[in-house]
Amino acid sequence: MKNLFILFLFSLLWTGSLAQQPTPAPVDINRQYTPTELKADLDYLLRQYEEIHPSLYTYASREVISQQAEAIRRQLNQPMTRLEFARLIIPLAASFRDGHTSMNFPRQELVSFVRNGGLVFPYEVTVQDKQLFVKTDYTGNPATPAGTELLSINGVPAEQIIKTLVTYSSGELDSFRQIRAGNNFLRLAWFVYGFQSPYQLSIKTSTGKTAQVVQTGLTASEYEVKATQAAQKQASLGNFLFSLWPEQQTALFSFNSMDNLPVFQSFLDSMFTAIRQQNIKNLIIDMRQNGGGNSALGDALYSYLTDKPITQFTHVDLKISNTIKQKDWYKQMGLSDTLSAGRIVSNELKPEKPASLAKPDLFFRGTVYLLTSNYTFSSANAFVTAFKCYKVGTIIGQETGGVTVAYGDVIDFKLPNTQLDAYCSCKTFVHPCGELKLHGVFPDIEIHQQPADTQAGRDTVLEYAKKLIRKSVVAEKKMQPGK
Repeated sequence: MKNLFILFLFSLLWTGSLAQQPTPAPVDINRQYTPTELKADLDYLLRQYEEIHPSLYTYASREVISQQAEAIRRQLNQPMTRLEFARLIIPLAASFRDGHTSMNFPRQELVSFVRNGGLVFPYEVTVQDKQLFVKTDYTGNPATPAGTELLSINGVPAEQIIKTLVTYSSGELDSFRQIRAGNNFLRLAWFVYGFQSPYQLSIKTSTGKTAQVVQTGLTASEYEVKATQAAQKQASLGNFLFSLWPEQQTALFSFNSMDNLPVFQSFLDSMFTAIRQQNIKNLIIDMRQNGGGNSALGDALYSYLTDKPITQFTHVDLKISNTIKQKDWYKQMGLSDTLSAGRIVSNELKPEKPASLAKPDLFFRGTVYLLTSNYTFSSANAFVTAFKCYKVGTIIGQETGGVTVAYGDVIDFKLPNTQLDAYCSCKTFVHPCGELKLHGVFPDIEIHQQPADTQAGRDTVLEYAKKLIRKSVVAEKKMQPGK
């Protein structure tokens, strides 16, 4: 039973979900790898990235990367474990500034830690404006409820922790890398800093008072119970939610994930049926918690929002490499084995009218508002890019976490000696109105959620959108005859 707890804990720490994960292959985590082996792995990583990635140095200078790699090489002058090696090499992978090109810390080391009685950090956290806050409290300690600011952990200032963990988090934009560091905090805090229980916390409460707290960590079984409860609560909310405010002629659609197209299609039918029945004229689409998935969900939604030609991608370019030729999907795409490595296979996608609805009367002809954040990424970012470029509605919130010329479709491989997992993009995705610059999609109206607002339970972005709608409703009524 204890091993089941360990595997469950590992799954949650590694993926942030309840998805079943395979048992890590046996490995000697205490093995000392020779400098020759480690340098060979470093060279292999760079060769693979250069072979697979369609434009590796778009957002990172080749010169800077070479300097980083050489600095790492100089440190590989004595035997070290693969965890020690990972601490050196993972920031190099993240330095390419591609959210889909990355490396993982070795899994077995964390499994060994919890199997041998290690107590994990008992909070989920979120990073906002370079500050660290408790997102979910698994301790039940009244001193550290959700919203508590963590000023330091085991004597290390939170600002320094965030700055360091960001270097281990892949992404084009620093704002997104901060969010990713927060989402992966439990494992990164152990891998990078080796934080262990008891956890010495310096905190600031929602009232502004500071205090010192000593908090014991959680065992694997304790974490399982707490994390399962939190995951079940989140699952009960769902990835697709809508609520109606008929008095304001407004609907709110919380679009939190781009997964499960059949369920989404059924959801859209139900939502737009209710919108039509209630004579809703304003639709708020909230994508602030959407980190991407399947872009086909975006196409499905656009069928209800616009009848004008539209596309989420103007070009999708695949780079041929010997590595991708070994993948099953390569042949399934009908690509020839004779294509030479390094060749770019380009697919131009022209704007087209969205697919016709089976129930045309559900087409929405009202006003659409789209809420975005620094976490809106990947396929969610593609949806926002098209929304902005084709002027489907008004975007409110923050710059998105993805860029408008992005790289993706991940190829995975292992380093030959340490067996560390690495990932690399093999495609270029050019979004409509896209440009090769390090910025996301800017909102039409920028509203910044301050940490104090979050602590107080205020949603400033949503409240602004509702206020904007109320003004438009009042103005419309004034224009009506007899008013």
